[in-house]
Amino acid sequence: SEVGMKSSPLFFIEGGDLTDVADASRPIRSISGGVAELGGGVTLGITSGSVFETEAGARLTVEAVTQSSSMAKVTSGSPKVGEKARLVGYRFATEPLRVNVAGIDEESAAALAQSLGDTKDVVLVQEEDAFSHLLLRRRGNELRVVGSDGFMRHEGLGTGRAGAADLAGKLRQEAAAKQLADMENPAQDFGVSISLEAGKTAFGIGETVSFHATSERAGYLTLVDLGTDGKVVMLFPNAHQPSMKIEAGQTLSFPTEEMGFELQIFPPVGRGMVRAFVTPEPLDVPMNGEYPEGDERFAAAIAAAVMKAAGAVDGAVRLDSWSTASLVYDIHN
Repeated sequence: SEVGMKSSPLFFIEGGDLTDVADASRPIRSISGGVAELGGGVTLGITSGSVFETEAGARLTVEAVTQSSSMAKVTSGSPKVGEKARLVGYRFATEPLRVNVAGIDEESAAALAQSLGDTKDVVLVQEEDAFSHLLLRRRGNELRVVGSDGFMRHEGLGTGRAGAADLAGKLRQEAAAKQLADMENPAQDFGVSISLEAGKTAFGIGETVSFHATSERAGYLTLVDLGTDGKVVMLFPNAHQPSMKIEAGQTLSFPTEEMGFELQIFPPVGRGMVRAFVTPEPLDVPMNGEYPEGDERFAAAIAAAVMKAAGAVDGAVRLDSWSTASLVYDIHN
């Protein structure tokens, strides 16, 4: 049935969110020996290496973070106690995909761990009640992957050694989707919005779909689909249009009638996400096919391209030059 705009993320993430902090500014509580204590820490999503700046132009780089405070080295200027410092550069901390294996047999769990090898993108969780993004479940001779939101991600997977390589590949794919799903701009200076035709967010197999994106500032638009199976596909730009300029206040649609094709909904059912990025320069991503797609390496390439286009401030990703938005959608039978 038709549903309104979903607010539930593709992956439920532990930790804070600086977008909840007005203007992403934090008070300076104290200063000693060239190190300032800022109010707010892990619970607000502040990361080591991120850069703050006061209205007077003093700059501080975070060196250590606790649950409720951050210690930042004064790198320029003379900040004062009581001033507010605004987040201007962000150091993204890549969190692994946590996969709960308490619901499958020991042989399958051991074979999966061996297939994953030394990857740091996926962490297997043994405790049944521990926080996890994905849950593995066994039914007869098959394994299923279920999201923490209750949506089925994969089913009909083999058990034991025979199915381990396939399962490991799918989890790496999910880790890639998570990396881009997590890539928020916690202090973006301009708005970006994305919607689907007629505001729909739920679709049946075989329906057609079109996207509409608007930006408050001129830049270059990128649309990335994080599919219901975790596949990462770059919709826009593509081999036909290697870059797409969007003007301030303009709404771009994809696909347009002039493109001469439609986007059709395909299985599997479940929940996916589309991310929109608006950057000052086009993203430098290899066009490997009509609509580039790939695994965690492709996702990492997109993330790196966004950060390169955004620019840096003292080694952290500059935040005032780019913006992002996301849309969660459901596919049903």
